[in-house]
Amino acid sequence: MTLDYRNQVSAATIAFYVPILLLAIYLLVRQGIHRNAGYVYMIMFSIARILGAALELGTINNPTSKSLNIGYAVLVSIGLSPLLLATLGILGRVLESVKKTKHVVLDEMFLYAVHIIVIIALVLSIVGINQLPQGAIFSGHYSQPKESIASIALFIVAYVMIVAVALYLGMHFSSARAEEKRLLIGVVVSLPFLLVRLIYSCVATLGNVHSFNAFTGNVTIFLCMALVMEYITVFIYEAVAITVGPFPKDAATAPHHKPQSPTSDSEIGGRPSDSGPHRTTEKQSGGAGSTLAKIGGYTIIGQAVMAIRNRRKR
Repeated sequence: MTLDYRNQVSAATIAFYVPILLLAIYLLVRQGIHRNAGYVYMIMFSIARILGAALELGTINNPTSKSLNIGYAVLVSIGLSPLLLATLGILGRVLESVKKTKHVVLDEMFLYAVHIIVIIALVLSIVGINQLPQGAIFSGHYSQPKESIASIALFIVAYVMIVAVALYLGMHFSSARAEEKRLLIGVVVSLPFLLVRLIYSCVATLGNVHSFNAFTGNVTIFLCMALVMEYITVFIYEAVAITVGPFPKDAATAPHHKPQSPTSDSEIGGRPSDSGPHRTTEKQSGGAGSTLAKIGGYTIIGQAVMAIRNRRKR
């Protein structure tokens, strides 16, 4: 079996992302499923790239398979979204570190809004691909559906907002912990590579230039402007992530701790009030509530709800 240029690129993609995936899983286990860690998105991105390359290689023996071709097309098209989400996750951790030491105008709700924009763009991108007639993607001659154009517009908006967040956090660079400073530097360094990747998608979708078609266009352009840019971005994120530890559990709540009242039972010599039946009931209900809160915190909607709830408590 002879591999052509595109097949060789797919094989190299698998060889690169398998260790990247394993490292991302290790980082997730070591640091925990923190809602702003971003490792989950890097795992998702690595799996998408491995599966996409595997499907492309599968077309060698079955080039007319509709399921293989459509699956490959969808997985190639979603490259930007997990990278942008991972970037937002890293910036969210930096924001929490800054807020531990000083008050800033930027709020987590802004980051959640960008999350939602990226997810909507991802959905529109997938819908746009499915709107194309069978075989149109690989013929290289088709007009872009309005959903695909809208998705690129949203990706541009999300990227601009991410750059604005990074610049704002850079203004408060000295307020972050040393580990979060390294993470912010990693994001800033990777932004030009993400921009090149975004430009590739813009030209391919808005310009409808055949050479920029990821499926039948120039393989070298696809390799240099899309895949290599993704490689570099993921490598930077994981290289920096190795040097940092888990985010302190009390970091997000430290600025909001209230001093203990001098008239509390523990200071006037009485017994603590958390031993009564009423307090026990509260603990039981609180335990169930905290479990649900942790589960909900792993979703975008859950994070937004918890953020609104915390704002009301302040």
